[in-house]
Amino acid sequence: MSLDFEPGELDIVNKIKSVPGVDVVQGEYTPDGWKPQVDQQGLFKPYATIKFNGGFPTLDNGIVGPDKDTYRNTLSIYVVSPDDQLTRKLRNQIRVALLTNFQPTDGSSLRTTGGFSFVDSDLGYNRYVHNIGFAYYTNLS
Repeated sequence: MSLDFEPGELDIVNKIKSVPGVDVVQGEYTPDGWKPQVDQQGLFKPYATIKFNGGFPTLDNGIVGPDKDTYRNTLSIYVVSPDDQLTRKLRNQIRVALLTNFQPTDGSSLRTTGGFSFVDSDLGYNRYVHNIGFAYYTNLS
């Protein structure tokens, strides 16, 4: 095991990339952050942004040292498409992919922590956005 969160984070990114029909962008969702190529009808290929929020030591610290204690990692995924029903479908496919028979390197199974949705029309076309949050534990020892 390494003392780094990145191998597990890359596993999560690759798992999301396995969902067909979705581009994956790392970073926070912002109204003008990722501008998809839009056709004449205001349609674009669905995409997901993933933001890793870091790891924080849990309250049940071990005796080995703080660098090897169990950490709780959180992440946010924003699924975006030009159609609300498609966005919900892709959100559910990503949720199932991350919760079924999957554990990132050095980590536990993921658990959902909540979510929300909204419509973003700041760029002149509608983007239906659904967020889903996840948390998992990592043992770095």
